Amino acid sequence: MKHDADDGLEGLRRAVAARSLGIEADAGLTDVLLARYRRALGRRVSDALRRRFPCSADMLGRRCFRTLAQRLVVERREVITLRQAEQIVSGGWLGQQQELQALPWLGELVRMESEIAELMAAPLARRALPMNVRYFRSDWDVVRIYEWWRSGAQGTVQSPGARVAAIIMGRPERVCIVRLPCLQPVRALATHAGLLTTPPGG
Repeated sequence: MKHDADDGLEGLRRAVAARSLGIEADAGLTDVLLARYRRALGRRVSDALRRRFPCSADMLGRRCFRTLAQRLVVERREVITLRQAEQIVSGGWLGQQQELQALPWLGELVRMESEIAELMAAPLARRALPMNVRYFRSDWDVVRIYEWWRSGAQGTVQSPGARVAAIIMGRPERVCIVRLPCLQPVRALATHAGLLTTPPGG
């Protein structure tokens, strides 16, 4: 990452460099600093991903989401920037986790939130335009889940497995989702996202 994850990062670098050159160094100290760095990195990645995927994070719960973010840091050691972590999660990493197989719509919810985040993070030159538009299509009605969450509702939301299409329009500090007519699959499955969530910003 571009910035030190904690104050011990520079000491970690010196200790690892010394050991790699065969210079005697305190291995115990190096291990302590490394563990400290990984914890700090996990917290920073978790906080960044929560800001980018707030609805998905709330659906999973703060503790579960933080645990998954820490797992990402451990499993994908090539991650050195927040952008890389966001791309991995947007690419379906959450949906591949065994504990989340009962939530088949989660990957699509993450993908839609990624589209929204990209609109909101557009460069100033593009955001000066009247509107940025993205087309979104999914086999799961994650638009309903997102709108239910954004309204600040709590309790249980139905998430029918009916195909949905939408246009996501973004302006500075504002996103609007417009549903479009979409052909339904022959067999429409249904499930429930029976999870308690917190209102946006809660």
